Amino acid sequence: MLVISFDHFAVRRVKQLDSRVKTAIMYGGRPLDAVAMARAAGADAVRPSHETLTAQDVAACHAAGLAVIPWTVNDEASMRRMIELGVDGMSSNYPELLSRLRAS
Repeated sequence: MLVISFDHFAVRRVKQLDSRVKTAIMYGGRPLDAVAMARAAGADAVRPSHETLTAQDVAACHAAGLAVIPWTVNDEASMRRMIELGVDGMSSNYPELLSRLRAS
């Protein structure tokens, strides 16, 4: 189970209630310090918008022990870019497209 939310206070509260529950913060844009945001919420992962995600963002999060799972990646070019960046997963409205890409 992974509890995710744009409401970082809610993510922190879930973690306070049960530290065993895996949590992730969602966000759009490009924060100054995603690692600090995740730590403040007690999150295990970040769920950034794929549109602004960079290799440096992924590297910083991975170095901090955070999984990176961008949200709603719906086209082949963006999926390929996320795979190249080394993300840990991604959400999509077209999982069959991602499945075909992974098989090729």
